Amino acid sequence: MQRMALAQLLANGVCVALLMGLYIALSNLKDNVSRQESILLRARHRVERLEAVYLQKRRSEAVMQSLESDAGFGDVVGLEGRVKRLEIHVANAHELLIGFIYTKAPPAVRHYYVYPSSLVDELTALDQESDRLTQHIREKLFVYPPLSILQTTLLARDTSRGEVGAVLRHIFRDKKNGLFIECGALDGLTLSNTFYLERLLGWTGVLIEPEPNSFNELLQRKRNVLSIPTCLSRSRHPQLVPFTFGWHAYSRIDTLTPMSEHTNNVLCMPFFAILKAINRTDIDLFSLDIEGHELDVLRTIPWEEVDIKVLIVEHFNIAEGKQALEDFMTSKGYAIFPSTAEERMKGQWAEFDDIFVKKDVGLNES
Repeated sequence: MQRMALAQLLANGVCVALLMGLYIALSNLKDNVSRQESILLRARHRVERLEAVYLQKRRSEAVMQSLESDAGFGDVVGLEGRVKRLEIHVANAHELLIGFIYTKAPPAVRHYYVYPSSLVDELTALDQESDRLTQHIREKLFVYPPLSILQTTLLARDTSRGEVGAVLRHIFRDKKNGLFIECGALDGLTLSNTFYLERLLGWTGVLIEPEPNSFNELLQRKRNVLSIPTCLSRSRHPQLVPFTFGWHAYSRIDTLTPMSEHTNNVLCMPFFAILKAINRTDIDLFSLDIEGHELDVLRTIPWEEVDIKVLIVEHFNIAEGKQALEDFMTSKGYAIFPSTAEERMKGQWAEFDDIFVKKDVGLNES
């Protein structure tokens, strides 16, 4: 009996020892898991910081060296895949020419403003008639109309300064189902020269707007148009230009202001390349408001290959002046639409814009 009791006692002691060993092992494992979770958290923070650097054009070999020298970063179970992707991400960062540094931009549209240098080199070498450029615009830049378009005439009103009313009364005579292109589209409603045409008369077309906040708001309008987050090139080729983002209408190409959180490079597309992308060269209305570079863009157009019936062009900021714009358009076969004294008053459309009508388009004098 004593031997059996001793054996039982020893067995119990072994069980206790095993349980203690298991408890210690589990405690150590828990501590190890906690350490791994802590390292994982720090790794995630490093990933986020690196992505911010990646998007803010602050890329250097020092970033990679910092990660490589971080003890334990690559040893955490389950992180290998993320680390590998991060290494690829860093490698790709060296390929990028420009990342989006306008930090207030909505994430939904931010990716439109990041350009691999190899793509920039390829596109800027292409002429505006290039089929490759046409393909890029169609596949990478066009945002197509949503399936659920807000089709109501209750909110249909002329949101322009009065240009649209003048054009409809005297030129288009309330024409339905026309085609427009509006560059400087803002949010798709504010000072829009096309909103009324679309909502009430069934027009459609292309809205061009490079400022990301405005472009994001434009998409939320659910307009029945193609939208494109770019600016118009001042040459026959795509151009990477510095662009200062301001409140709505104050965004512009700016070659003087240093790069900052309000400035970013934008890849501008030639106007004629956009026409090729929609497979149309006959346009009822072209509205152009790009804060001073209107005449530069108009000079890129092969006028013998297009049929644009009416243009609304802002002359207010053109360095060469209103007269230079009017002389150019007259030389291309356009008449200057007359404005009344009231329409030329401060704040009215004729203070800012010219309307040009192709000479073979009849006017309604009533």
